[in-house]
Amino acid sequence: MTNEYKLANQIKKEKQLAAIRQDVMELQSEQALDAILGSPMPASLVQSFPEQDLHFLMHKIGPADFLPVLAMASFDQWEYLLDVEAWEGDRTDLPLVTKNLGLLYKADPQRLVRWMIRDKTEFFEHYLFKNLELRIREHDEDPADFPDDFQAIDDVFYVRFPEIPKGLLEKEGGAELQKAKEIAEELIMNMLNTVADMDLSVYQGVLLETQSVIPSEIEEEQFRLKTVRLAEKGFLPPHEAMGIYQPQEPGAIVPRKGHDLTKPLFGTDYPLPPLYHSSMMMDDTLFEKSIGSVDPDMLLNLQAEFASLVNRITSADRRVVREKQDLEQVVQKGCAYLSLGMEIIHGEASVCTPADGAAIIARYRLEDLFRTGSWAGMTLNTKARQWHENSWLVESKLPLSFFDEEWLGLVGGLLLDRPLYFDNYRTGVLYRAFSSVSEIRESDENLDRIIGMDRLISRLNPDLTSFVKGVLTFKSLLLTLWARNRLGLSFSLAPIELTAFVPFFTELFSGEERGIIDGFKREDFILWLSQETGMDHNDIAAKLGRVFKDLFDWLEDEYGAVSPQALDPRFVTSFFLKE
Repeated sequence: MTNEYKLANQIKKEKQLAAIRQDVMELQSEQALDAILGSPMPASLVQSFPEQDLHFLMHKIGPADFLPVLAMASFDQWEYLLDVEAWEGDRTDLPLVTKNLGLLYKADPQRLVRWMIRDKTEFFEHYLFKNLELRIREHDEDPADFPDDFQAIDDVFYVRFPEIPKGLLEKEGGAELQKAKEIAEELIMNMLNTVADMDLSVYQGVLLETQSVIPSEIEEEQFRLKTVRLAEKGFLPPHEAMGIYQPQEPGAIVPRKGHDLTKPLFGTDYPLPPLYHSSMMMDDTLFEKSIGSVDPDMLLNLQAEFASLVNRITSADRRVVREKQDLEQVVQKGCAYLSLGMEIIHGEASVCTPADGAAIIARYRLEDLFRTGSWAGMTLNTKARQWHENSWLVESKLPLSFFDEEWLGLVGGLLLDRPLYFDNYRTGVLYRAFSSVSEIRESDENLDRIIGMDRLISRLNPDLTSFVKGVLTFKSLLLTLWARNRLGLSFSLAPIELTAFVPFFTELFSGEERGIIDGFKREDFILWLSQETGMDHNDIAAKLGRVFKDLFDWLEDEYGAVSPQALDPRFVTSFFLKE
């Protein structure tokens, strides 16, 4: 009975702290700091933050202002800070190590050096080995025999900081190297003085052990330990995290096993999920809208699953996430893939509502939904690659820009290792992750048009060596060949002289309505293509009719109001190759 009472009180306290953390995460930086420091139990509140939330909160508030909070943070939270901030790939970044140890030293000097000596001994000794040179004075040596740049605390162990080679200082970034060296010197001497003040024998022991360090072995072991710690939070090594993009067909997805979304987290040893990821959802995608309809009892476990997924995406993309906008981009990508996967699982018989989405989330793991979204994108990627490798475009050694800006953007996005939707700044970005079946369908239809256009031009088999002047795109190629044919000129891409072109231009806009290219002219263009390629007229119209409609509409917008007598040849070369 007593144990049940203690557990109930523990759960109550954890929920109270969770509610406070939620409020803090939603506040502006100054208000968030005041809320933490003004809490009745600031240390308990700080140490209850998941490591990721505390890390991002530090960047939100600012490292310098965050020092009082860091002073109350746990060693696990400090360790996470070093794990994500002090490494560059599989090597420690010494300036970053200095920067973050400097923050922790300012927060609590004695606590930091105790932690370094007791729990992070090899990490600390490796850092010292990389930054200083040590000499031990023998009993019969005179300190005056040592070079002037050596300094000692106990008159036995003398240290100095090697100078940066002059060649490096003279290169770009040399001033930053010198400044980083000076900052490291000051920090190391401060830390050594703190250790010596606490226990001189410990200070001497640390410096003595620094002499026997094998840096490559220590760095490799520290990297291994860091990798294990981060993997527990979903930050798998990049080569393993890549598996999150492994395409999974909708028919292969299996339901969840057990009650993984309803297991209790409060009052247990399970870590509570970070909240920062979920706070960045904006209700822009199906997944974000569906979260609000999920059973509240499942929400906490779902947040943990989503945070792990975001971390895995971060590792797979080899992204360094330190700022809010960096994490927002990864969260948006995760939500987009999940929304696409949910729509695919739901099927196209009806619209997938947020209620439908909530049921899908409860039934299938987020990882599987993400892979299903990846499958849709990779299907397009495979189709685009197979066409591109065997296309007339590549055979003719032409760039993708031949297909003009819109199609260049589309194909360029699809050919990426992780294909992207060509948004063209409709929502503020050039490329973004696919987030709906309609975007997949739209891209697929446009890709079919590109493939159809490539095959059509290959059947025309134009002589590209005859192109000497102008802007060569599929539009200018087709219109020029058509114009030359109707003018009785040779089948080539040679420019059309202005005197010959003006009558054609006049006839092009000679319909009943001024500035309009009538249906007869448009039909004549498709008829000419059919005659030149041997392809069925109706087949061309069915596959590429919309492209040709847009092409002639474009000509109307650009030149419908232009008088043939005022025609300036400089401004027509985007459509017709002419003198």
